[in-house]
Amino acid sequence: MTGIEVAVGATLLSSAVGAASAISQGQQQAALADFNAQVAEDEAQAAIDAAALAEEQDRARSEALISTGLAQAGASGVRGDTGAPLIVLAENTAQAELDAQTIRFGGAVGAARGRSKASALKVQGDFAESNSFVRAGATLLTGASRAGDLLGGASPKKA
Repeated sequence: MTGIEVAVGATLLSSAVGAASAISQGQQQAALADFNAQVAEDEAQAAIDAAALAEEQDRARSEALISTGLAQAGASGVRGDTGAPLIVLAENTAQAELDAQTIRFGGAVGAARGRSKASALKVQGDFAESNSFVRAGATLLTGASRAGDLLGGASPKKA
């Protein structure tokens, strides 16, 4: 085997190893992005679950406060089904519902943020994997070009 043949073989082998490495890196990046996307999906679900629990707790607290207010009004001889006490009851009930809906909305926003992050990570992983094939192809073509230069007697080009 001549020195040129050895150089050509080494160039082609180096290119093949570089291409395999590029593909492996892309697959690892894609796997990491998929893992992170799943974490983001889990965080989205956790935001919904936490908001549901907070909403339930807020509703129970509000109901207890409203009931206590009605009981105190009744104990003092004030009727709660007419006039100002009824207006206060209606306002308190409306505020309690608004608070509960705000908590639910916060959970939905957190979930949407998590799902959006997950989608972006999945796209990023897909891009990393497909880009690795482009890099692998470029590495192989560069190696083939250098091997051709060696076989053709030209000096190898510097990259």
